[in-house]
Amino acid sequence: MRLNHKTIKFVYIVNTKLGRGKAKHVVSLIRDFNESRGLNYKIEYTEYPQHATILAEKSVSDGVEVVVAVGGDGTAHEVANALIGSSTSLGIVPCGSGNDFPKSVNIPLGINESLNSILELNIREVDAGKHKDKYFINGIGIGMDGAVSHRFKKYRLIRGQVAYLWGAVLEAFVFTGFRAFVELPDWKYNGQVLLAGAANGSYHGGKFKLAPGAIVDDGMLEVYVIKDMPVVSRLFKIPKVLTGDHQYLEEVYLKKSPVLEITVESPVKAHMDGEPFVLDPGYHKIEIIQKALRVISSNY
Repeated sequence: MRLNHKTIKFVYIVNTKLGRGKAKHVVSLIRDFNESRGLNYKIEYTEYPQHATILAEKSVSDGVEVVVAVGGDGTAHEVANALIGSSTSLGIVPCGSGNDFPKSVNIPLGINESLNSILELNIREVDAGKHKDKYFINGIGIGMDGAVSHRFKKYRLIRGQVAYLWGAVLEAFVFTGFRAFVELPDWKYNGQVLLAGAANGSYHGGKFKLAPGAIVDDGMLEVYVIKDMPVVSRLFKIPKVLTGDHQYLEEVYLKKSPVLEITVESPVKAHMDGEPFVLDPGYHKIEIIQKALRVISSNY
């Protein structure tokens, strides 16, 4: 049964660290949009890391039909972790640096356009990836892309896609490849790795089409393994990721699989939906959860 925007409640969870007055401006637009249409809505504000998950969990328990993440991929990640497996739908007002997941699920990147899209209540059931007790909606990256995410998080003077690209160039000089054993149901790799991971969406870091074949609702992850290479080769080949042409390089493996099993010998920098963490040494299993999340997107 299709939802009617006049009879349901919307909860907007706003990342207050959008910075430079942006949060205040976006909230003003959200208020005007909802008030002018007489909608039933509430605005919540994050106060610390993972707070968006807590706020979204409360919304689910209260029976809220639509929870909207207002921020970047990290905010959407936190909100989605509370909604997965529930009947509550995820809306997104993209205000981040990369907005990777919205691109893959056909959500408009403009604030007013995304608000109008949410009102259409076009619900799409999408997959999610899982590692331990955490879910990701766009991807998990291990190695150099994880190191770039750690570096990006520290930047203050530069942000956006330029900052991510600059971080990738710097990491090309200093990142040390790591040994990994990667196993899929029908493929194995054992050797030195520059980066590896599993993608649900095709874009990472804003403009990098790291997983060009990833589709958010095909029941599969696009697993990527890129072998380690000298610094000069890294610098020459990084730009190919912007267009997805890296898939033709001999150092690159792209495989469709419902599961990725990876074993690393030492701690490795990693990210989940752009949020940095450190992957512990040992064995890790990453798997797809089909149709785990209801997302509001534009008609497609």
